[in-house]
Amino acid sequence: MLTLLTTLALAAPVNPFEEPDESELFAMDEKLVTVASRYAQTLDKAPGIVALYTSDDIRDLGFRTVSDALRSLPGVYVWDSLEGRDLAAVRGVVSSDNNKVLLLVDGMPVYDGVYNHAFLDEYLPINNVAQIEVIKGPGSVIYGTNAFAGVVSIRTFDASNLDGVRARWTVGSNFRTDLTVSAGGRQRLAGVDMRISGYARIADTLGDGLDQTPRGRSDITGYDPKRTLNLGAKVEIGKLRAHLFHTDHRHVFLPNEVVSPADSLAKDLDNFGLWYHNTGVELRYDAPLGRDVTLTPYAYSQRHDNPGAYFFGADSWSADPTSGEVTWNVTTVETEKQSRRLGGGVEAAIRPGLDHRILAGTGVETITIKQLADLYYEGGATNPSESAFRANENSRIVTPFAFAQYTWTALPELELVGGLRVHKPLRWNSEEWTATKLQASPRAGILFVPNSVVTAKLLYGQAFRAASARELFVVLPEGDRPFASSNDALEPEKTDTIELELSLSPPGIFDMRLDGFYSQLRSEIDKNPIPEEYENSDTTLHVVGGEAEVRMDTDFVDINASYALTLARYADSGGVNSGRTQYEFPPHMVKGAARVHLAEQLTASLLGEVYSERPREDWSPDSGVDNGTPFGLVHVEVRASDLGKNGTLELTAGARNLAGSPWGTGVYRDDVNRTNGDGSARFPNDYEGEGRSVHLGIELAL
Repeated sequence: MLTLLTTLALAAPVNPFEEPDESELFAMDEKLVTVASRYAQTLDKAPGIVALYTSDDIRDLGFRTVSDALRSLPGVYVWDSLEGRDLAAVRGVVSSDNNKVLLLVDGMPVYDGVYNHAFLDEYLPINNVAQIEVIKGPGSVIYGTNAFAGVVSIRTFDASNLDGVRARWTVGSNFRTDLTVSAGGRQRLAGVDMRISGYARIADTLGDGLDQTPRGRSDITGYDPKRTLNLGAKVEIGKLRAHLFHTDHRHVFLPNEVVSPADSLAKDLDNFGLWYHNTGVELRYDAPLGRDVTLTPYAYSQRHDNPGAYFFGADSWSADPTSGEVTWNVTTVETEKQSRRLGGGVEAAIRPGLDHRILAGTGVETITIKQLADLYYEGGATNPSESAFRANENSRIVTPFAFAQYTWTALPELELVGGLRVHKPLRWNSEEWTATKLQASPRAGILFVPNSVVTAKLLYGQAFRAASARELFVVLPEGDRPFASSNDALEPEKTDTIELELSLSPPGIFDMRLDGFYSQLRSEIDKNPIPEEYENSDTTLHVVGGEAEVRMDTDFVDINASYALTLARYADSGGVNSGRTQYEFPPHMVKGAARVHLAEQLTASLLGEVYSERPREDWSPDSGVDNGTPFGLVHVEVRASDLGKNGTLELTAGARNLAGSPWGTGVYRDDVNRTNGDGSARFPNDYEGEGRSVHLGIELAL
């Protein structure tokens, strides 16, 4: 300890904000991120609590999906929805629609226009991912709506990472297979630099058949079939950049239990499930105006189609006493959710001096609903029941916005950041326009770096999530309403967050990071049971917590260990959620990884994650569901790289949940209180998590 204190006191002041060029950073093995400010910064100096995974990290640690990578981060909890989607909850903020975390793919926000889902899991081609950057905390000043609890920024391989063709094939348990081919190169034609890259991926996870669940009823454990096709390309011609992608993805609805052999049809991807067709394109042009100003006009379009055919299984059997005819009464749902996002604007990057940076922009985004309906069919009926819901076609949300962020290096040891975003959504429900009041979200921060050992950050930010089309436009029939009705008077939900981070990097083999945060979530958009509709809650959610992380790097082993504490509770204000602990989010999480360099080309990794009880009792007064049981998981991976005559071959092998530990995640809080006809809980236990799963991978560069 005395040595550490002496080092802190005597270390010479440096200017950490004068970033060296890319070649220097590469030589220094610095980790660059862009998610916090949209320009390159070292990880420790970015004005946000940022985590980073490179493509080497993804390979070394055996992540099969983006969800696997997020699970390993302190303060992040990944769980399931009834629809079979992975949900990322950050720092005690949960959402059944996964719309409080913003997903960026190569800088473009990617979400559907109905629920504003951030799509994780098998939906994204992780074998084509060059880098994953994650902000835990608010990001709305730069990125707008949905950057509420966090931002996940994914950068795919491009011509700067590729010079030829790279093919990766992975196979594993549950009949998992994933073939991804990436290609890229550079060319100079007529004095103009051209960079072109693209990828194609086809993947299946078809499961391994019937089994018994811990509840004692038949189910298809581990059989969560999915199928995905991904295509994409990036083209840079001089200052013009084009990015386009297409995804076809399908999976099944989770809670279809097998109580008769025919129910296994519910897991038939060709007949039942949810399908996603997502096509997007973005164009950007960097126009330098002198040495210190760059204007970037941009435009994008995303069309998302989500048809489906849910299957709820055998509700009952009935027999006609006269004819003896037996009828199998089933419930199926046909759905169509099609939306289009169009947007554009201009951004300005201004650097009037070495000590000043300004990022500003203005633009508009339009979300148009082309189709939005759930149609119920019961007992063989040919017409939809009264439980169907629809939204008027061509309903739309138009959001003009402007933002600015200013960074000032006041002293070599001190950097100040301030920013503001304003926006004013307009809504068209096919009959009239509705204007909301002007909204403003501020941001401020102080970065203090007295020497090369210590970095301190004090940050404040306000984030918002605007109401989605599902929450604004759905029209329900009168009478029985199994779904929440929309409410066109909804205002954005907001959160104010204060963060403090202290990083210590003394000379030697280890680094330490401590952070604490306090968030206050107001006007949360939630389902009010009386009346059954979306409303802005008058109950404030208070979240306080912190993280401790230690990293040790030697020539032989790299170790990372973290603990996260999150205490999230609604105020005792008399509202519908008054006094409740936040549903399902574990207050204690321990996560860690150890990478052992067995040889120059051989690495073995061990990962662990432990979760405490997950609060559920407060939310189940009718069904009596207990708090989720604590559980821990262990994963292993071995990677052999730079093999073959030219070092172009790589092999990986690993196992998730090596010990086969039983674990699970709860259904969302809307469903925890559902009961069967006899009053018993409809979902008494967790969704069973994946058992032991092995996987193998081979990658070849051509």
